[in-house]
Amino acid sequence: MNEFIFIIILITLPLLLLGIINKTKAFMAGKQGAPIIQLYYDFFKLLRKSQVISRTTSIIFKYAPAISLSCLIFSALLMPIMGSKSILNFQGNFILFCYILGLNRFFMILGALDTGSGFEGMGANREITFSVVAEPAMFMLLGSLAFLNKDIATFHNLFITISNSGVFTILSVIILFIILLTETSRVPVDDPKTHLELTMIHEVMVLDYSGIDLALIHFSSGLKMLIFNSLIISLIINSLSITKFIFIHYIILQIVLSVVIGLLESCVSRFRMSHIPQFVFLSISIASILCVLILIL
Repeated sequence: MNEFIFIIILITLPLLLLGIINKTKAFMAGKQGAPIIQLYYDFFKLLRKSQVISRTTSIIFKYAPAISLSCLIFSALLMPIMGSKSILNFQGNFILFCYILGLNRFFMILGALDTGSGFEGMGANREITFSVVAEPAMFMLLGSLAFLNKDIATFHNLFITISNSGVFTILSVIILFIILLTETSRVPVDDPKTHLELTMIHEVMVLDYSGIDLALIHFSSGLKMLIFNSLIISLIINSLSITKFIFIHYIILQIVLSVVIGLLESCVSRFRMSHIPQFVFLSISIASILCVLILIL
Protein backbone atom coordinates (compact mmCIF):
# COMPACT_ATOMS: atom_id res chain seq x y z
CA MET A 1 0.00 0.00 0.00
CA ASN A 2 2.84 2.38 0.86
CA GLU A 3 4.42 1.72 -2.54
CA PHE A 4 1.24 2.70 -4.38
CA ILE A 5 0.83 5.86 -2.31
CA PHE A 6 4.46 6.78 -2.92
CA ILE A 7 4.08 6.41 -6.69
CA ILE A 8 1.09 8.79 -6.55
CA ILE A 9 3.22 11.22 -4.54
CA LEU A 10 6.01 11.09 -7.12
CA ILE A 11 3.53 12.03 -9.85
CA THR A 12 1.54 14.73 -8.06
CA LEU A 13 3.69 16.41 -5.41
CA PRO A 14 6.91 17.73 -7.10
CA LEU A 15 5.34 20.76 -8.80
CA LEU A 16 3.21 21.47 -5.72
CA LEU A 17 6.35 21.84 -3.57
CA LEU A 18 7.74 24.45 -5.96
CA GLY A 19 4.36 26.21 -5.91
CA ILE A 20 4.43 26.36 -2.11
CA ILE A 21 7.90 27.91 -2.21
CA ASN A 22 6.80 30.55 -4.72
CA LYS A 23 3.67 31.29 -2.70
CA THR A 24 5.70 31.68 0.50
CA LYS A 25 8.10 34.08 -1.20
CA ALA A 26 5.18 36.12 -2.56
CA PHE A 27 3.59 36.27 0.90
CA MET A 28 6.85 37.45 2.48
CA ALA A 29 7.12 40.16 -0.21
CA GLY A 30 3.58 41.37 0.55
CA LYS A 31 2.19 40.11 -2.75
CA GLN A 32 -0.64 37.77 -3.61
CA GLY A 33 1.48 35.76 -6.00
CA ALA A 34 0.46 33.03 -8.42
CA PRO A 35 -1.76 30.15 -7.22
CA ILE A 36 0.06 27.19 -5.67
CA ILE A 37 -1.05 25.00 -8.57
CA GLN A 38 0.10 27.50 -11.22
CA LEU A 39 3.08 25.31 -12.13
CA TYR A 40 0.70 22.50 -13.11
CA TYR A 41 -0.95 24.83 -15.63
CA ASP A 42 2.49 25.85 -16.92
CA PHE A 43 3.56 22.21 -17.15
CA PHE A 44 0.60 21.13 -19.28
CA LYS A 45 0.90 24.30 -21.36
CA LEU A 46 4.53 23.47 -22.15
CA LEU A 47 3.52 19.95 -23.15
CA ARG A 48 1.38 21.46 -25.92
CA LYS A 49 4.06 23.89 -27.09
CA SER A 50 6.24 23.21 -30.11
CA GLN A 51 10.00 22.99 -29.71
CA VAL A 52 12.75 25.18 -31.11
CA ILE A 53 15.96 23.17 -31.49
CA SER A 54 19.23 24.62 -32.74
CA ARG A 55 20.87 22.98 -35.74
CA THR A 56 24.17 22.86 -33.85
CA THR A 57 22.81 20.36 -31.31
CA SER A 58 22.87 16.58 -31.56
CA ILE A 59 20.73 13.74 -30.21
CA ILE A 60 22.30 14.27 -26.77
CA PHE A 61 20.55 17.62 -26.39
CA LYS A 62 17.20 16.10 -27.41
CA TYR A 63 17.18 13.18 -24.99
CA ALA A 64 19.08 14.65 -22.02
CA PRO A 65 15.92 15.91 -20.18
CA ALA A 66 14.12 12.55 -20.57
CA ILE A 67 17.17 10.58 -19.40
CA SER A 68 17.65 12.99 -16.50
CA LEU A 69 14.04 12.53 -15.39
CA SER A 70 14.35 8.75 -15.72
CA CYS A 71 17.41 8.80 -13.45
CA LEU A 72 15.54 10.79 -10.82
CA ILE A 73 12.56 8.42 -10.92
CA PHE A 74 14.90 5.44 -10.53
CA SER A 75 16.71 7.10 -7.62
CA ALA A 76 13.35 7.82 -5.97
CA LEU A 77 12.60 4.09 -6.06
CA LEU A 78 15.85 3.43 -4.20
CA MET A 79 15.31 5.79 -1.26
CA PRO A 80 13.32 4.93 1.90
CA ILE A 81 9.56 5.43 1.61
CA MET A 82 8.15 7.58 4.41
CA GLY A 83 10.51 6.03 6.95
CA SER A 84 10.04 2.46 5.71
CA LYS A 85 11.81 0.25 3.14
CA SER A 86 12.40 1.48 -0.38
CA ILE A 87 10.62 -0.04 -3.37
CA LEU A 88 13.97 -1.34 -4.68
CA ASN A 89 15.42 -2.58 -1.41
CA PHE A 90 18.75 -4.44 -1.60
CA GLN A 91 22.16 -4.30 0.01
CA GLY A 92 24.15 -1.25 -1.03
CA ASN A 93 21.24 0.50 -2.77
CA PHE A 94 22.31 3.79 -1.17
CA ILE A 95 25.54 3.65 -3.21
CA LEU A 96 23.61 3.15 -6.45
CA PHE A 97 21.35 6.03 -5.37
CA CYS A 98 24.30 8.45 -5.30
CA TYR A 99 25.64 7.29 -8.66
CA ILE A 100 22.22 7.55 -10.33
CA LEU A 101 21.95 11.15 -9.12
CA GLY A 102 25.40 11.75 -10.57
CA LEU A 103 24.25 10.26 -13.88
CA ASN A 104 21.29 12.66 -13.87
CA ARG A 105 23.67 15.60 -13.53
CA PHE A 106 26.04 14.16 -16.16
CA PHE A 107 23.39 14.12 -18.90
CA MET A 108 22.13 17.61 -18.07
CA ILE A 109 25.71 18.90 -18.32
CA LEU A 110 26.17 17.09 -21.64
CA GLY A 111 22.96 18.66 -22.92
CA ALA A 112 24.20 22.12 -21.95
CA LEU A 113 27.60 21.60 -23.58
CA ASP A 114 25.97 20.20 -26.71
CA THR A 115 24.43 23.59 -27.53
CA GLY A 116 27.84 25.14 -28.15
CA SER A 117 26.80 28.18 -26.10
CA GLY A 118 29.45 29.92 -24.02
CA PHE A 119 26.90 30.82 -21.35
CA GLU A 120 25.60 27.26 -20.99
CA GLY A 121 29.15 25.95 -20.91
CA MET A 122 29.87 28.37 -18.07
CA GLY A 123 26.81 27.14 -16.16
CA ALA A 124 27.84 23.51 -16.70
CA ASN A 125 31.31 24.32 -15.37
CA ARG A 126 29.84 25.83 -12.22
CA GLU A 127 27.49 22.87 -11.79
CA ILE A 128 30.44 20.47 -11.89
CA THR A 129 32.49 22.60 -9.50
CA PHE A 130 29.86 22.75 -6.77
CA SER A 131 28.79 19.12 -7.16
CA VAL A 132 32.40 18.04 -6.60
CA VAL A 133 32.16 19.66 -3.17
CA ALA A 134 28.65 18.43 -2.34
CA GLU A 135 29.03 14.76 -3.34
CA PRO A 136 31.79 13.92 -0.81
CA ALA A 137 29.52 15.18 1.99
CA MET A 138 26.78 12.80 0.86
CA PHE A 139 29.16 9.85 0.71
CA MET A 140 30.66 10.73 4.10
CA LEU A 141 27.20 10.90 5.65
CA LEU A 142 26.05 7.57 4.22
CA GLY A 143 29.44 5.97 4.89
CA SER A 144 29.32 7.05 8.54
CA LEU A 145 25.83 5.61 8.95
CA ALA A 146 26.93 2.42 7.20
CA PHE A 147 29.83 2.09 9.66
CA LEU A 148 27.40 2.54 12.54
CA ASN A 149 25.04 -0.06 11.08
CA LYS A 150 25.67 -3.65 12.14
CA ASP A 151 23.05 -5.21 9.88
CA ILE A 152 22.73 -5.45 6.10
CA ALA A 153 23.55 -1.98 4.77
CA THR A 154 20.40 -0.94 2.94
CA PHE A 155 19.18 2.65 2.68
CA HIS A 156 16.36 1.98 5.14
CA ASN A 157 18.64 0.32 7.70
CA LEU A 158 21.08 3.23 7.58
CA PHE A 159 18.41 5.62 8.77
CA ILE A 160 17.16 3.22 11.46
CA THR A 161 20.61 3.25 13.07
CA ILE A 162 20.19 6.84 14.29
CA SER A 163 16.79 6.16 15.84
CA ASN A 164 16.48 8.00 19.18
CA SER A 165 19.84 9.69 18.55
CA GLY A 166 19.24 13.43 18.60
CA VAL A 167 22.79 14.65 17.84
CA PHE A 168 23.32 12.34 14.87
CA THR A 169 19.90 13.22 13.47
CA ILE A 170 20.43 16.98 13.77
CA LEU A 171 23.84 16.84 12.09
CA SER A 172 22.51 14.55 9.33
CA VAL A 173 19.54 16.84 8.67
CA ILE A 174 21.81 19.90 8.42
CA ILE A 175 24.10 18.09 5.96
CA LEU A 176 21.19 16.96 3.79
CA PHE A 177 19.60 20.42 3.87
CA ILE A 178 22.80 22.06 2.59
CA ILE A 179 23.07 19.38 -0.11
CA LEU A 180 19.40 19.96 -0.97
CA LEU A 181 19.97 23.69 -1.54
CA THR A 182 23.03 22.90 -3.66
CA GLU A 183 21.57 20.08 -5.75
CA THR A 184 18.28 21.88 -6.42
CA SER A 185 20.02 25.22 -7.13
CA ARG A 186 18.16 27.24 -4.53
CA VAL A 187 19.16 30.38 -2.63
CA PRO A 188 21.83 31.03 -1.37
CA VAL A 189 23.61 28.80 -3.92
CA ASP A 190 21.58 29.87 -6.95
CA ASP A 191 18.44 31.87 -7.67
CA PRO A 192 16.00 30.03 -9.97
CA LYS A 193 14.20 33.29 -10.75
CA THR A 194 17.20 35.24 -12.00
CA HIS A 195 17.66 35.99 -15.70
CA LEU A 196 21.27 37.19 -15.61
CA GLU A 197 23.35 34.59 -17.42
CA LEU A 198 26.55 35.65 -15.68
CA THR A 199 25.15 34.74 -12.25
CA MET A 200 23.07 31.65 -13.05
CA ILE A 201 24.08 28.03 -12.56
CA HIS A 202 21.26 25.61 -13.29
CA GLU A 203 18.94 27.96 -15.16
CA VAL A 204 21.61 28.99 -17.66
CA MET A 205 22.10 25.31 -18.53
CA VAL A 206 18.52 24.99 -19.78
CA LEU A 207 18.14 28.26 -21.71
CA ASP A 208 17.90 26.49 -25.08
CA TYR A 209 15.16 24.07 -24.05
CA SER A 210 11.49 24.62 -24.88
CA GLY A 211 8.21 22.76 -25.14
CA ILE A 212 8.00 19.27 -23.69
CA ASP A 213 11.73 19.17 -22.86
CA LEU A 214 11.40 22.29 -20.71
CA ALA A 215 8.32 20.76 -19.03
CA LEU A 216 10.36 17.66 -18.13
CA ILE A 217 13.15 19.85 -16.73
CA HIS A 218 10.73 21.77 -14.50
CA PHE A 219 9.21 18.52 -13.27
CA SER A 220 12.70 17.10 -12.64
CA SER A 221 13.56 20.12 -10.49
CA GLY A 222 10.53 19.50 -8.30
CA LEU A 223 11.20 15.76 -8.18
CA LYS A 224 14.79 16.27 -7.05
CA MET A 225 13.54 18.53 -4.25
CA LEU A 226 10.98 15.87 -3.30
CA ILE A 227 13.76 13.26 -3.13
CA PHE A 228 16.00 15.23 -0.80
CA ASN A 229 13.03 16.36 1.28
CA SER A 230 12.06 12.70 1.63
CA LEU A 231 15.54 11.79 2.88
CA ILE A 232 15.34 14.46 5.57
CA ILE A 233 11.82 13.38 6.51
CA SER A 234 12.85 9.71 6.73
CA LEU A 235 15.60 10.69 9.17
CA ILE A 236 13.14 12.65 11.30
CA ILE A 237 10.46 9.93 11.26
CA ASN A 238 12.95 7.22 12.22
CA SER A 239 14.60 9.39 14.87
CA LEU A 240 11.26 10.17 16.52
CA SER A 241 10.09 6.55 16.09
CA ILE A 242 6.83 7.65 14.49
CA THR A 243 4.68 4.61 13.67
CA LYS A 244 1.15 6.05 13.35
CA PHE A 245 -0.25 8.33 10.67
CA ILE A 246 3.09 8.28 8.85
CA PHE A 247 1.53 9.47 5.60
CA ILE A 248 0.05 12.56 7.30
CA HIS A 249 3.37 13.33 8.99
CA TYR A 250 5.15 12.90 5.66
CA ILE A 251 2.91 15.36 3.80
CA ILE A 252 3.04 17.90 6.64
CA LEU A 253 6.84 17.74 6.78
CA GLN A 254 7.07 18.12 2.99
CA ILE A 255 4.99 21.30 3.24
CA VAL A 256 7.02 22.55 6.22
CA LEU A 257 10.32 22.05 4.40
CA SER A 258 8.99 23.87 1.34
CA VAL A 259 7.85 26.79 3.50
CA VAL A 260 11.26 26.86 5.22
CA ILE A 261 13.01 27.05 1.84
CA GLY A 262 10.64 29.84 0.79
CA LEU A 263 11.33 31.76 3.99
CA LEU A 264 15.07 31.26 3.55
CA GLU A 265 14.94 32.61 -0.01
CA SER A 266 12.94 35.62 1.23
CA CYS A 267 15.35 36.46 4.06
CA VAL A 268 18.73 35.55 2.56
CA SER A 269 20.24 36.89 -0.65
CA ARG A 270 22.20 34.80 -3.10
CA PHE A 271 25.87 34.43 -2.16
CA ARG A 272 28.65 35.80 -4.30
CA MET A 273 30.01 33.15 -6.65
CA SER A 274 33.33 33.06 -4.79
CA HIS A 275 31.56 32.36 -1.46
CA ILE A 276 29.34 29.50 -2.66
CA PRO A 277 32.11 26.83 -2.39
CA GLN A 278 32.66 27.89 1.23
CA PHE A 279 28.97 27.40 1.99
CA VAL A 280 28.87 24.02 0.26
CA PHE A 281 32.10 22.96 1.99
CA LEU A 282 30.26 23.49 5.29
CA SER A 283 28.42 20.23 4.60
CA ILE A 284 31.76 18.37 4.39
CA SER A 285 32.89 19.93 7.67
CA ILE A 286 29.71 18.84 9.46
CA ALA A 287 29.95 15.38 7.84
CA SER A 288 33.50 15.12 9.19
CA ILE A 289 32.27 15.98 12.67
CA LEU A 290 29.55 13.33 12.37
CA CYS A 291 32.11 10.77 11.20
CA VAL A 292 34.42 11.52 14.15
CA LEU A 293 31.54 11.30 16.64
CA ILE A 294 30.47 7.93 15.27
CA LEU A 295 34.03 6.61 15.43
CA ILE A 296 34.45 7.82 19.01
CA LEU A 297 31.07 6.64 20.28
